[in-house]
Amino acid sequence: MEVINQQLHEEIEKRLAISEAALSQQQFLNSIIEALPFPFYVIAPESFVIQLANSAALQCGQPRASTCHALTHDRATPCDTKDHPCPVKEIMNKGHAVVCEHLHLHANGEVRHVEVHAVPVFGEQQSIKQVIEFSIDITDRKQMEKSLHDKEHRLQTILDSVQAGIILIDAETKTITDCNSAALQMIGSARRGVIGQRCQRFICPFDQGQCPMDLPDHAMDHSERVLLTASGMEIPILKTVVVLHLDGRKYYLENFIDISELKHVTAELEDYQDDLETLVDERTRELDVTNIKLSRQIGEQKVVETKLQKSLAEKELLLKEVHHRVKNNLQVISSLFSLQAATIVDPVVEQIFRECQARIRAISLIHEKIYRSEDLASIDFGKYIKELALHLFSTYRTSKAQVRLNLYLEPIALGVNTAIPCGLIINELVSNALKYAFPNERQGTITISFRQPKEGMVMLLIGDDGVGLPLDVDPETTESLGLHLVNILAKDQLSGQLFLDRTVGTSWQILFGEVKVNG
Repeated sequence: MEVINQQLHEEIEKRLAISEAALSQQQFLNSIIEALPFPFYVIAPESFVIQLANSAALQCGQPRASTCHALTHDRATPCDTKDHPCPVKEIMNKGHAVVCEHLHLHANGEVRHVEVHAVPVFGEQQSIKQVIEFSIDITDRKQMEKSLHDKEHRLQTILDSVQAGIILIDAETKTITDCNSAALQMIGSARRGVIGQRCQRFICPFDQGQCPMDLPDHAMDHSERVLLTASGMEIPILKTVVVLHLDGRKYYLENFIDISELKHVTAELEDYQDDLETLVDERTRELDVTNIKLSRQIGEQKVVETKLQKSLAEKELLLKEVHHRVKNNLQVISSLFSLQAATIVDPVVEQIFRECQARIRAISLIHEKIYRSEDLASIDFGKYIKELALHLFSTYRTSKAQVRLNLYLEPIALGVNTAIPCGLIINELVSNALKYAFPNERQGTITISFRQPKEGMVMLLIGDDGVGLPLDVDPETTESLGLHLVNILAKDQLSGQLFLDRTVGTSWQILFGEVKVNG
């Protein structure tokens, strides 16, 4: 009995030792699993129930989840999509370990990219008893890959939008490693027919075995070369090559443009230039002949101009002499009137002679002004009015203390045909004012205004603040020679308008244009 008890005691101790060892091993394994920095779990393949999970798995998944799809996807059923297949189903179908990418739902609601590694645990008869899974977060890597892909796509879009052909050549093997759409279009081939081909299959086909870029310190900038298309057609190109170093290897970045049209236009321009030079030579010879003729004509013209200038000078001199003689003759006539008036006893007849003498003086003064002017065609009529008015004041011995003279004169040039009737009108009206407007030493003012109110129109105003023109005197029907002469000169000679204002004294206003000379 004691022996049996002793054996039983030893058996119990042995089993306790085995149990303690197994427990210690289990605790060791659990501590290892718990120390893993990534999610780790053991799944029953038939039910998808999680049998074991570390803290990292629970922190990354839904709390209190019983199945793997509830833990990582918050789903009631396993996921089964082409892009994200269920790792457990994949193992059950394939019977070996699998690695696949998945989207896991984090406990905070964030969706993370993970790389799932699933390993089967086999039981009796090679049946899959459990599935061990651990996942590595690759969200940052996926974002970097997406960013890199976006940059590559953007760069490719930019390169494809460039109208020039661009190819990248391995400097050592001389093979084309990349190109843009423009290069493919110019070569006339799909991408697979270009990538991997030696560059001289298409670019610089006549430089086989002697690539200029292999020469020391050689650079190529805007060099004319030939591109051979896939169909064998030769296209002239303008090429530039840049040396690049990428990932420790040397590359040639070549860009080129089709200059076929440019060459065609250049050839046409050269032909046009040749034709133009021929035409210029012919035209030059014609111009030489024409210049000789023109030189002769210019010489003849200068002779004619010299004769004309001489003739014009003679005519100007003659015209000046005519005006001078007219002025002298008028002065002679005026002197004759003066001498005759001195012998006349009748004061009325004497006054008539004096008035005629004044009229002759007015005309003579115009000829004197023209004789002294430079153009012999017109005179500064403002200056003429001032000189004539002062002469009339002197003739009628009118003192400045009794009658003042106000002049508002613009420097307007008038021709002879306009100046003479104007001068006679001024002579008549100023003379009348001096004779009749200020009787009995009455004091007053005579105003003369001569201006141009608008282009092509002249206004002459002669007024006084004297006793005024009698109301029974009408310039249209008066028997006064002076006023009748004023009316005829203003309307017939000047084709103007005559206005009479008796409000204060007497004011005469005449509006007229320049008198044109016929013939």
